[in-house]
Amino acid sequence: MKVVVHRDTVGWISTQLLGSPDTLFVEIENDKGESISSSWTERGDGYWEIELDGGRSNDGNGAQAAKAARHRQRLLDKAKEYQTSTYVRKFVAPIFQRMIRAEAGAEMCGTAVVIVDGELDVVERKRGQCACVTCGAVKAWDSGIRGMHCGHFIASRRNSILFEEDNVAPQCSHCNYYGSGRAQEFRKWMLDVRGLAVVERLERLKTESRQFCRDELVDLRIGYAARLKAAQQAMKGS
Repeated sequence: MKVVVHRDTVGWISTQLLGSPDTLFVEIENDKGESISSSWTERGDGYWEIELDGGRSNDGNGAQAAKAARHRQRLLDKAKEYQTSTYVRKFVAPIFQRMIRAEAGAEMCGTAVVIVDGELDVVERKRGQCACVTCGAVKAWDSGIRGMHCGHFIASRRNSILFEEDNVAPQCSHCNYYGSGRAQEFRKWMLDVRGLAVVERLERLKTESRQFCRDELVDLRIGYAARLKAAQQAMKGS
């Protein structure tokens, strides 16, 4: 059957509904001729509503969900072109590390607990900046390869700890690269700030085996990208 959606809002169009009387499959096109598909349940008054770009609807999450599903499928199709280890290195790990720095930068202005000259200390930072946990240097979260990095407490590429957020923290390029991670200072910071239980858990995880499937990696990539975007928006709004 065909149901005409009210046109008092830009982007609303006629909709072709196919399926059972209770749950129908919706095949629609917006004003640009772009196809959107979703599954809907009838409101109860005989009308169906679809929210397109520029429109308003109490039931608009369906179109967004359909768009997200198509985006995920495109990423999954692309992931099939790579070995999982290559996909991790090329797509997932970089956005994870960028997200860690962005979320640290998005924290409100204040102090950060760091190690300075081998001792626990605090440094001042503004929103949009990260403090290196092993020396106290303060730089913009996106200051590039010579600026702020995402440092790893346990410098292992094993899948079991690769995306463990407790294992990473902002670290300047001097400490992370030229100082080979400053392991002694990083361990002191971990023990003082995150605690012995976290350190011991990470050390156990390092010895475990973990395999990722492509679906997991795509979902991780999508989740990290969403968190990165949220952190960037928070910094823009400050």
